[in-house]
Amino acid sequence: MQTLTGIGPAKAEAIIAYREENGGFKKIEELTNVTGIGDKSFEKLKDEVTVN
Repeated sequence: MQTLTGIGPAKAEAIIAYREENGGFKKIEELTNVTGIGDKSFEKLKDEVTVN
């Protein structure tokens, strides 16, 4: 995950924790629910992620 734009160790951990607590992401916009990922961060990385 840290290869994604703007994602360092802390945000990667927050994404994993969110996923473990809430299940997998159904749409990429749900990343904004993760602590530390706001609209600006999401805009930078949205073209780099997919949800299956």
